[in-house]
Amino acid sequence: MKWSEGLSNRMSNIIRRYIDHMKFGAYMAFSFITFLHVLLVPFFLSLYIWLFNLYNECFTKEALDGLGDFNIGGQIIQTVKYADDLY
Repeated sequence: MKWSEGLSNRMSNIIRRYIDHMKFGAYMAFSFITFLHVLLVPFFLSLYIWLFNLYNECFTKEALDGLGDFNIGGQIIQTVKYADDLY
């Protein structure tokens, strides 16, 4: 074996190990990002739904705050939050 062949083999081994480490690093980064998506997306989705419902409750309360009782067909309705409360 010539000196240049030994050097070439050593360089190819170094490059191969470097590429293997880079592949492993990319795999770990992808796994971590996937883990965060699986963990955080349902959390933020449920938080969004909760905040949306809270906003709707506050909006409904503010909209009906100045209204008095309703008299429909001789029946007095004191609290109306939703349209189906009238029936």
